[in-house]
Formats: sequence, C-alpha cells, structure tokens
Amino acid sequence: MQVLSGLHPTVDQYAAVSMPTKLMIGTTSASYILQACDLLADAIPNLTREVLHGQGHHVDHLLLARSLTAFVRQ
Repeated sequence: MQVLSGLHPTVDQYAAVSMPTKLMIGTTSASYILQACDLLADAIPNLTREVLHGQGHHVDHLLLARSLTAFVRQ
C-alpha cells in the first residue's frame, strides 16, 4: 500500500462520475488513504462524504451496514 502513496495522484477521470457516490473514511486510516479520499472528494461532483470516527480500513460491519442502508434509501 505504501507504494501506492508514492504514485502521482490522477483522479481527474473521476469527475465524469455522475451517479450519487458515497465516500466513507475512517479517522484512524493511514494518512495516504486520507489524502487520497480528499482528492476523490474534490474530483467527484455528486459525492456524499462520511467520516467514521474511530474506524480504519476494517470498519465495524454494523456501522457500515447502517451507513450504506441510509445512503441507498435516499
């Protein structure tokens, strides 16, 4: 994963995503993941961002299910 953090970020192609998109990020995620999410959030026009406090890459499955269910039901 750290190899990925050394790559030049190219997220411009995601600006073409037109469907509603949910980006969830945990506060305990690695800094390069947090940075990548910031870039994606800036690039994707119809994006809802949710910060999952105290969560990292392996999110509590009940918290994840509740969040995704609420998003899909919008």
